[in-house]
Amino acid sequence: MAFEKSKIGDGRIVQWNASSGVDDPEFVELHRQVQETFERDSRIDGALIDWSDAAPFKVSSTAVRHAAAIAPRNAKSSAKHYRVAIVAPQDLVFGLARMEEALASGTTWVIQVFRERTSALAWLEAQQHFDSQAGPE
Repeated sequence: MAFEKSKIGDGRIVQWNASSGVDDPEFVELHRQVQETFERDSRIDGALIDWSDAAPFKVSSTAVRHAAAIAPRNAKSSAKHYRVAIVAPQDLVFGLARMEEALASGTTWVIQVFRERTSALAWLEAQQHFDSQAGPE
């Protein structure tokens, strides 16, 4: 799989950057990795998935449905939610990411799709600041 994984800032956000083409199995596997990361490290509460360099992007709507199903359904309103910012500058990728955003409704993942990385990072940082101001649940 052609993804580079690293932590951002204080380590509460993990980023995955695509460095080459992506197909259905790789797309779904990346989402499994994101969920496993959330489950393994309780300090992590956000993810940035950057599809800017994903060429060719050969992902079907079926794979998007499978990937969206990886995030656990939000059975309790007190369940921890994770912020996932997706950077998708290309039209096709943006459309599929918006489909994923809609399908993730009702899960523990709160997804936002952006055309630019700077906007995605700003959203993640603003949400992180808002979460820290809210205090314990």
